[in-house]
Amino acid sequence: MNLNVDDDYLIFDNTESVTVTLKRSAGDEEVVVTKALRRALTREDRRTVATLKADSTTWHVAVTQLGATKTLKNGDTITAGAEIWHVKAVTLNTWRTRWRAVCTLGR
Repeated sequence: MNLNVDDDYLIFDNTESVTVTLKRSAGDEEVVVTKALRRALTREDRRTVATLKADSTTWHVAVTQLGATKTLKNGDTITAGAEIWHVKAVTLNTWRTRWRAVCTLGR
């Protein structure tokens, strides 16, 4: 059986369009992601990242949406409308098809 979950978010999840800003020493790079997922924090997130506030969240970005050669890192930002979210912790999940970023809302 050949299971492919790369595009499951297109069918099952409530997605949002965001702009991911990759903060790099060579300069910032903006990537428009049309199918990002905003999710609540888990207890594990709160234990792992001590600086989380009440207005923190988790964003999920598909590798195919960000770009296969791009990496989401701490310090990058995710902009959703007027909200700018600062990435505090990142993991690659779901068979390495989705970035999971724990973020705090910027002011």
